[in-house]
Amino acid sequence: AHLMAAATVSVPEAGGGKKSKGKAGAGDDKLRAALEALAREDLALRVERDPGSGHILLRGMSWDHLELAVHRLENRYKLKVELGRPPVQYRETLVKAVQQVEGKHKKQTGGAGQFGVCSIDM
Repeated sequence: AHLMAAATVSVPEAGGGKKSKGKAGAGDDKLRAALEALAREDLALRVERDPGSGHILLRGMSWDHLELAVHRLENRYKLKVELGRPPVQYRETLVKAVQQVEGKHKKQTGGAGQFGVCSIDM
């Protein structure tokens, strides 16, 4: 038996991601299948689904790299895709109970003005 050794190709980890959104007529499944086919051809592309927002994220080496992938989608698969920045998800957790948190609103502009007080227990 002969042993065969193959050189492994080291591909840098994909950097910045962009949200991809299909335009009219581009189904989510068709878009995802086309993106995965492109990612199989180009090892530097990564296709992920953001668990928080549900958007499809396309990660690549640069903005030009991502635009080239979009150009391929349009030419090969006849899909119109719009790139955008992924939304930032803000998540905060209460770590302890708080009592009597108070907020006040005061606005005086010449007339009767506005005043409000809000007290919250969490």
